[in-house]
Amino acid sequence: MDRSSKKVLFNHWPYWLGALLLACLNIVILIYTGRPWGIAGAFVIDNFNYDKLILNLGIITGSFLSTLLAGQFRLRQVCKLKRGVYLLLGGFLMGYGLRIVGGCNIGVMVNETASLSIHGLIFFGSVCIGAYLGSKIIKKLLL
Repeated sequence: MDRSSKKVLFNHWPYWLGALLLACLNIVILIYTGRPWGIAGAFVIDNFNYDKLILNLGIITGSFLSTLLAGQFRLRQVCKLKRGVYLLLGGFLMGYGLRIVGGCNIGVMVNETASLSIHGLIFFGSVCIGAYLGSKIIKKLLL
């Protein structure tokens, strides 16, 4: 393997490049499928979508492989039990909310906000406020 290939495979990429590649991938998916990329639609039980599931598993596998190639993969303790319970509860509530509305936060945040849809902008503002307030609550409860 030559030096430039090693540089591309094993060095850190800038965040803007990763964002640009994901945006291009989303455009390709939109052109190919007629719908923008969405994560949650693959996991809805009554309307299971194998195409989205395969795409999402491919993205997860590619991320894992790139972490391995860069030598950045480490197994470590993420958090203490109390914090882990809060994180699992938060994830459960997000999944429940996803199931109720039939969409996902990434679909709204990325696709709707980017197209300046009013509900996307309202969602974006609500997420910013909720993240700020949630971080204040977490600091009081856990730190």
